[in-house]
Amino acid sequence: MRILFFGTPQFAVPSFTAVLDFVTAHAAQDSSVLLGAVTQPDKPSGRGHKLTAGAVATLARAHGIPVYQPQTLQDPHLWDTWRRLSPDLFVVVAYGRLLPRELLAIPKLGSINLHASLLPAYRGAAPIQRALMAGDRETGVTTMQVVYALDAGDILRQRTLAILESDTTATLAERLSVMGAETLYETLEDYQMGRQTPIAQDTSQVTLAPPLSKEEGLIDWNRPARDIHNQSRGVTPWPGARARLKGLQVKLLSTALTADSEITAAPGTIVHLSAAAIEVACNPGVLAIKTLQLENKRPLSVRDFLNGFPLSLSDRFEAGVLP
Repeated sequence: MRILFFGTPQFAVPSFTAVLDFVTAHAAQDSSVLLGAVTQPDKPSGRGHKLTAGAVATLARAHGIPVYQPQTLQDPHLWDTWRRLSPDLFVVVAYGRLLPRELLAIPKLGSINLHASLLPAYRGAAPIQRALMAGDRETGVTTMQVVYALDAGDILRQRTLAILESDTTATLAERLSVMGAETLYETLEDYQMGRQTPIAQDTSQVTLAPPLSKEEGLIDWNRPARDIHNQSRGVTPWPGARARLKGLQVKLLSTALTADSEITAAPGTIVHLSAAAIEVACNPGVLAIKTLQLENKRPLSVRDFLNGFPLSLSDRFEAGVLP
């Protein structure tokens, strides 16, 4: 098969590697080839705002794979370029843009997408974050046929994954990216053998996963500890769970729930201090903060944080604010 890959961030790297492995394994059999990688343009990064390539672009160049970084996909000249490549299949993994109808018509076998949820649940840009914020115990990956509608194509393969109580978006995304790559490889084998069996999504079960906003990182201590814990997990690393302590902005990088359910202190009040955790009253319940970060400072364990920022049981966390 002749494959053109669409993907940009680190999440797509294992899938890009899986496609490379697939075409290498089948090159002698049917001249399979990875025609190129279509990724987002380089973006400013760091304090110097230096233009930095995405993870897929970097890896593709290291393997000598042609890289395309169009500012827009609404370009007929670009479509002609890709038509001349005569692709059999587009593979899309976290590319970051919807593909136009005219583009979807190019590959002979259509296009497939890897999505980080068990569709039809969590269609949209932030399925991992939304699953964590909802407190789900299970998620997974889906490969599907791409249609000109948001994550609405027929399902090709699915695999499930348990969500750990300690998972954040970063840790869960890493595990899902590996599982997704394995599932994508299996899907490509299905296409190679002509044994794909698409299954229509149950539209009555559709839920949406819109992008996160910065406001969704702001902590309100008048909410239940469970809800704040799930919020913190879902917004880590971006936009980060934000609260205020002694007038300073602080990010909660890792949290846990405690067994204290009868605490009646005012929400936001520190009710227990140890080298392992700062425990804060919520409404109801108690949230244990394990790792935190003052604005413009490095992340610290509670032990290290308290060494330079002493606290007492009379201190209170307040609601977060936007920077």
